[in-house]
Amino acid sequence: DRDEQQQEVPQVTSIHEVMHSVGEGMVRSSHILEYTSSSELSEPAQFSLYGDPRVISIVGHALQSWEIVSRSKNEQLVRVYWKRSHLDSTATLLISTESDRSDSQQGKIELPRIECRNVLRQVGHVGVAKDANIEV
Repeated sequence: DRDEQQQEVPQVTSIHEVMHSVGEGMVRSSHILEYTSSSELSEPAQFSLYGDPRVISIVGHALQSWEIVSRSKNEQLVRVYWKRSHLDSTATLLISTESDRSDSQQGKIELPRIECRNVLRQVGHVGVAKDANIEV
């Protein structure tokens, strides 16, 4: 019985690619989250967004809706709901965020970071570009 229950739970992994663009007073970030499951993606996905950025948009072919479930000083918990018609085992989300860095102390900033919840593994890459005459 226990082996059957373990097999029913989908095994989900995520790939997170992000490009941060640091400007004079703003950090703009473009995140790509790709979820892959051992079965259909039917359960809502959740991720924590750190660094207190504003979520500008979340879009994706399989996306029905999204919501910020909870918010604390440095973490926002985001839940995304998949379309019921999406019967595939993969889905990709494009997430745009902005962070105001005008009140950063000594020029140090925390770049926004995403941590996927309820996944076996999260891998990916981070890129940083500068848009202004600043040191990165």
